Amino acid sequence: MKRNVAANTRASIVIPHYLGDVLSRCLQSVVRNTDLTQVEVIVANDQPRDDGSIDRALNVLPTLRVTDVGGGRGFGAAVNAGIRAATNDLIFLLNNDAEVTPGWLPPMLDAAAEHPTAAVFQPKVRSLQEPDRFDYGGAAGGMIDSLGYPYALGRRFGRIEIDHGQYDDPREIHWAVGGAMLLRKRFITEVGLFDEAFYMHMEEIDLCWRLRRAGFAIRSVPKSVVLHEGGHTLRPDSWAKVWLNHRNNWVLLIKNLSRAQLAWILPLRYVLVLPTIIYGVVKVNWRHPAAAVLAPMWIAWNLRAILNRRDRTNAAMAGLVRAFSPSRQVAENAGGGGGAAEEICEGSVVSPTRIRSQSVSGR
Repeated sequence: MKRNVAANTRASIVIPHYLGDVLSRCLQSVVRNTDLTQVEVIVANDQPRDDGSIDRALNVLPTLRVTDVGGGRGFGAAVNAGIRAATNDLIFLLNNDAEVTPGWLPPMLDAAAEHPTAAVFQPKVRSLQEPDRFDYGGAAGGMIDSLGYPYALGRRFGRIEIDHGQYDDPREIHWAVGGAMLLRKRFITEVGLFDEAFYMHMEEIDLCWRLRRAGFAIRSVPKSVVLHEGGHTLRPDSWAKVWLNHRNNWVLLIKNLSRAQLAWILPLRYVLVLPTIIYGVVKVNWRHPAAAVLAPMWIAWNLRAILNRRDRTNAAMAGLVRAFSPSRQVAENAGGGGGAAEEICEGSVVSPTRIRSQSVSGR
């Protein structure tokens, strides 16, 4: 029955595009592995210059819709343009350096039908270069530890696991990777689209966090698999990528944690800059310690603007009808966690106990 529901469901695929013919490779996988009668495919063109890749992509898929973003405005602006252009409620965001695999779409649509109050779904994301290993970005689903550091099931720090089926049970997660997520347009519109001021990195965590605060669930769909190359737009060791990750993590916490949480987490995060500096010295890598030192300074200089973003977020979410399932409502009334993470005040963090129990259940 679920498959029949999926077969009659239409979705939009939005692909943010910067530069390069990885777009054609991505589209070839979509054409090869997707029932095109079920989808519209939209490319959000964020090219700073015309490199001919859009024209070549149209040769792969003549029905491709192209919406212009403006040129170099970043991931958030690109996917927002695609979301606005989409004609379906279900929208799958797909990185241009990713490839879908056979049978990837029906499990995603089945999950959406089975969990109508969930807002976002993430497939299992594995490495394009090593398909048996998880991808660094989203892996089997995004989480956040008790100090606000994001990680993923299947990836902790630089340790990336081989997929042995240890995370094959669908579950609630804290966030889904922006390069491979299915979302409901009507729910996203309620809490606000991607925050474009992030430019790149962590804007999807911010969106998922806001959705969770509003009562919507984020879920993993391990039956669906997407392969991701990674590092096409920004190389993993580039200063821009390291800087954006450090800076945006601070912004993420200030926007979403409660004042009570910020009062103890931010000072502790300042202290933890020291181990990062030591690590950089030992590894002879200046980028991480430099970013770790400069990010809090940038935050202090731009604090008023960040607080304004926080105020706008809270104002937009005020009065939203909470979409809790009975189990989530009972858990919250008891002061505990509902599913993948504990809800504390305005924000939510994952307790170490919850992390350990999930790791055990995922094996």
